Amino acid sequence: MVRSHWLNQLRSRLGFRNPLSARLQRRRSDGLATAGHVRVEQFEARTLLSGGPSVLSISRSDNTPILTSSAVFTVTFSESVTGVDQTDFQIRKTGTVLTNPNLAVSQVSGSVYTVTVNGITGTGSLGLNLVYNGSIKNAANIPVLARLSFETDAQYKVGINATAVAAADVNRDGIVDLVTSNGENFATGSVSVLIGNGDGTFQNEVRYKVGAGASDILAVDLNKDGNVDLVTSNGNSVNLSVLMGNGDGTFQPEVKYQVGSIPRSLIATDLNNDGRLDIVTSNFYISTVSVLLGNGDGTLQGRQEYDTGPSPSDLIAADVNEDGQMDIVTVGGDSISTNVSILLGNGSGTLAAPQRFAAGNSPMSVTAVDLNGDNHLDLVTANTGANDVSVLLGNGNGTFQTQLKYTLPVGLSPVSIISSDVNQDGRPDIITANTSGTNGPTGSISVLLGVGDGTFFQPYTNTDVGFNCTSVILRDVNSDGLPDYIVSNSSTTNGTVSVVLGGVIGEVRGQRTLVVGTNPTAVAVADFNGDGNADVASANTGSSNLSILISNGEGTFQLPATYALGGSSPAAIYAEDINWDGNYDLIVANSGSGTISVLIGNGNGSFRAERVYTVGTNPRSIMVSDLDKDSYFDLVIGNFGSNDVSILMGTSTGVFDPAQNFNVGAAPQSVATGDFNNDGYLDVVTANSQANTVSLLPGVGNGTFLAPLQFAVASSPYSIISRDLNNDSISDISTANIDSDTVTVMLGDGDFGFGSKTTYSVRPGPASLIARDVNGDRKFDLITAHQKDGTVGIMLGNGDGTFQPQVLFGVGAGATSVAAGDINGDGFLDFATANSAENSVSVVLANSANVFYSPIYRVEPNSIPTAMFITRQVIGENRPVGTLVGTLSTNDTNVGDILTYTLVSGSGSSGNGKFTIDKDKLRSKAVFDYEQQSSYSIRVRVTDSTGASYEQVFVINVANENDPPVISGFDGILNYAQGSPQVTLDDNAAVSDQDSANFYAGVLTFEMTKNGSAQDRFVIRNGGTGAGQIGISGNAVTYGGVIIGRFSGGTGVSPLVITLNGQANSVSVTALLRSVQFRNLNPAPPAATKIVSVTLTDGDGGTSQITSKTIKFLTGTAPPVIGAFGGTVNYPAGTSGTLVDYDSTVTDTDSSNMDGGQLTVAITGNSAPSDLLTIRNQGTGSGQIGVSGSNVTYAGIVIGTFTGGSGSTPLVVTLNTSAYPDRVQALLRNVLFSNSSSTPPNSPRTVSVSLTDGDGGASPIVTKTVTIA
Repeated sequence: MVRSHWLNQLRSRLGFRNPLSARLQRRRSDGLATAGHVRVEQFEARTLLSGGPSVLSISRSDNTPILTSSAVFTVTFSESVTGVDQTDFQIRKTGTVLTNPNLAVSQVSGSVYTVTVNGITGTGSLGLNLVYNGSIKNAANIPVLARLSFETDAQYKVGINATAVAAADVNRDGIVDLVTSNGENFATGSVSVLIGNGDGTFQNEVRYKVGAGASDILAVDLNKDGNVDLVTSNGNSVNLSVLMGNGDGTFQPEVKYQVGSIPRSLIATDLNNDGRLDIVTSNFYISTVSVLLGNGDGTLQGRQEYDTGPSPSDLIAADVNEDGQMDIVTVGGDSISTNVSILLGNGSGTLAAPQRFAAGNSPMSVTAVDLNGDNHLDLVTANTGANDVSVLLGNGNGTFQTQLKYTLPVGLSPVSIISSDVNQDGRPDIITANTSGTNGPTGSISVLLGVGDGTFFQPYTNTDVGFNCTSVILRDVNSDGLPDYIVSNSSTTNGTVSVVLGGVIGEVRGQRTLVVGTNPTAVAVADFNGDGNADVASANTGSSNLSILISNGEGTFQLPATYALGGSSPAAIYAEDINWDGNYDLIVANSGSGTISVLIGNGNGSFRAERVYTVGTNPRSIMVSDLDKDSYFDLVIGNFGSNDVSILMGTSTGVFDPAQNFNVGAAPQSVATGDFNNDGYLDVVTANSQANTVSLLPGVGNGTFLAPLQFAVASSPYSIISRDLNNDSISDISTANIDSDTVTVMLGDGDFGFGSKTTYSVRPGPASLIARDVNGDRKFDLITAHQKDGTVGIMLGNGDGTFQPQVLFGVGAGATSVAAGDINGDGFLDFATANSAENSVSVVLANSANVFYSPIYRVEPNSIPTAMFITRQVIGENRPVGTLVGTLSTNDTNVGDILTYTLVSGSGSSGNGKFTIDKDKLRSKAVFDYEQQSSYSIRVRVTDSTGASYEQVFVINVANENDPPVISGFDGILNYAQGSPQVTLDDNAAVSDQDSANFYAGVLTFEMTKNGSAQDRFVIRNGGTGAGQIGISGNAVTYGGVIIGRFSGGTGVSPLVITLNGQANSVSVTALLRSVQFRNLNPAPPAATKIVSVTLTDGDGGTSQITSKTIKFLTGTAPPVIGAFGGTVNYPAGTSGTLVDYDSTVTDTDSSNMDGGQLTVAITGNSAPSDLLTIRNQGTGSGQIGVSGSNVTYAGIVIGTFTGGSGSTPLVVTLNTSAYPDRVQALLRNVLFSNSSSTPPNSPRTVSVSLTDGDGGASPIVTKTVTIA
């Protein structure tokens, strides 16, 4: 049961950067002991740790300019404090601002104070600093500092007896995942894989079988294919299991290798310097370690055995004698073991005989770290038997001094130990996992703060976790830049993993300016030389070069190094490790030459010669993403001049394929990627500055995209980001809109839509936008750089997609780009801006330990509104509720002054009820009709921050606009039987248009919008040239013989399109709509439901709503049914005839028409030669049955032909495609019985009826009696 170890003061993302860290092999469970292309991340932000109170904020109640002679700041502490007075604060002023030097400090509550600045005059900015001078303390007399915080741990079910946990990105989505080894019932073993969601939560486990009693786990890349592989030691057998990773979060079945008896722990390291990972296990039962040299392809060689001390339970690899070769350190874990064993390596894969050094009682776990700053590795053990830790200071030659034993109550039975500088004071600290905690059997983790000389302060915290915890690791699982604690908990019923999220409190402090090239327009922040400090790169448009500023680690920089570019006018820069060598590279967009430059980083702050690629015209933005899931970075370039994006697919070497271009909106200024429909493929979004839109290109997973979708935003979107801003696991969008001085937030719905759009006012000229967690609350905040007034603004996120008002910080003139990173290595997020107007880069550093800075606030004389304006005073009729009428403004000259517009009663306010005001936007509350009323009067009041107001009356005119046509009655379900000829779509639909006399240049379109196929046909029924009839002549459509339009299409998936002329009016187009028929040529089409949609344009700019009808395909040969045909009817002799049955019914569940079928009416009992069966001729009106020669019609439409009907000869009607069941029902109700004789035989007649549907179905025969009177 051995755990992972966090490398002390880890400074790099990949590989080892300094001599000391190179001597300690990183352990498997933090995902860092890897080879090949597995990406490793560093904690760029750090957690401050102390027992004292902290400052939470210094701010005013709002972000408006200071327009009066006083300003009140509220200072909030984390707990009640005393000793707060004016000497703890400094006033920060710029411009011509003057103030009274005396501050008024008042206590609101134990933790809240107000500080009032009086005597404010002039113009500029004002801020307030708190200086940490030790005078402000809590009740325990501890001074104000920042402090560590934890969230309650979340637990996730895994296998029984979870023995160890590892963290790695097993599905290569850039999010930390967890894997555990599970001892199960010791007759079996398993591995649990929990995929991370990126917010600190995890999906349910997926379990894989391994050897019996799995006791430890590694997450490493054994074959250098870039995928994480898993290795487990199987403690109840004599083997280990290797599961090769597929790179998608799944793993291949285990392959077993024999090791010593009861392997408890294992590590991966390179013992023979061949660049391949080897595996070492500690074998508890036989007191040995097994060494299995790696072949580099995922397979291992046979084991070599080396003796250790008694019952080794844990081991690490570290260079303890400083000869450049990895050595092995083991500790024993039984009741009699009290030592540490050192097995020195010689670089060939073999180990020397063990040297033993005394440690504590039952040392269960060990880590190596330089505790006293002498550059020699020391050893620390967790002693289960004594509930303490032992420190063995190293001599640098493989030997160690006598242990320093600390009986600190670190918790009951510590079983795992790791080291990390958790409070970032430059002194290593220790974290232990304990099988028990403060609440009995519940496990815990303890943090011991290092003094720096090998000793420790009293433990800061003892946090309870799950039952019987067995290991602890540190990893950032929620992508907030802070290390979180992951603990495996063993149980005989169900194992769990506890996740304890770490927290930090921090604010932002002052800025410093650095001179770079001419007209810098973009900056990137990354660690270019691998020293753990973020450096700055600026792209300089005016001088067509790059400036690289290497950080010294305390917020200062070396002189800039300059790199000339082959392209001209660089406008954007991006830092990423595109070739996976562990070093940051740079990608630059050269707007003047239509190219991009790629500079591969050497890892020491310098870069190789650029490689240039051709893209579109005037490229201005860059995004680096893996678009096709091949684990290689691809490039997305936004081309302002050619209105498109260029896609360059990446390879393993950092070389890119030629660009493919995809059209977007006008003048894309910025580009981002995200998955906006949750299909697992990245999509591309652009901010189109001249179209005031966002384009969304749906990705298909291979680097190509579907046609763009367009979404309206505010004026001139200049920068765009894609993040999950409301924590619903769906990508959202935010844009900075440079001309409207706003930020737009659009929350995604997961289906290429955005259900909510909110606009926030910001400082003038927002030119750059990024999203980061500034204050450590695990919620994205928005940071903007403002080109017009040289400020950076921070909008703190609420976690639900909404944001607080901006907090401002002054930078340089013409701030065009902002980037973020830990520039001075203090663990807080700092900012850098490119200031194009003064050829400089500004660095805004986060709060240090001795000064707390408030935001800055503008100071200016107050002006009052004396006039009001609106951009537009016209609204079109028939526009929907909420339509924007115009934007209100005033002549109040205070920049940033909050102005409130309201509708008020008084003279000229009669139309107020028809409108509403949202901030400065006048919108409609009704749908207007020009013919009803052509203008409305409203009264508006504007009020500024000081309460000064002004009122004005506006007249809003209603524009006379075209009314769209209306299609009614085209709905419901049409049943279509397999193999049927064409059927009319709708007999009752109608067309109307209240303001169009004809449809000249209009278009009637029929389109299959669901399940269309090549066998579908839309046809127009040819009714001839008679009055009221629709006819066809070539491609001409006639009504009553007069051409009303021409048609095309209608075959397969091609819509039927009828282009109308001036003869087409509502009457003729209604007849046309009722004459369109559908057919499917497949005699046995799939039983799929289709939807046909119809639209109509009127030629005047009006378009109808889309109306749709469902076509349901019927299968089988269900027979028709004749109902309610029975009983007796009387025929008076000598009369013209009696209806045989006037209320019978005809139905057929799977036939849309009776084409080919027959209705047969016969006298089957007591027939006489003079008997007659005939069809009543009602005429050609709606719903009427008519007779014309041998034709039978329904509403003038022929539905069949008849024969017979005399004497014993049956009346037979052969039906056609227009014979729908309801029409055959009308026919049956119009059959007459009569007799040509005035004295017919009076015996009762039996009349029989049968019906076939043409599809093989036949109704049962029904009968009725006709009596003669």
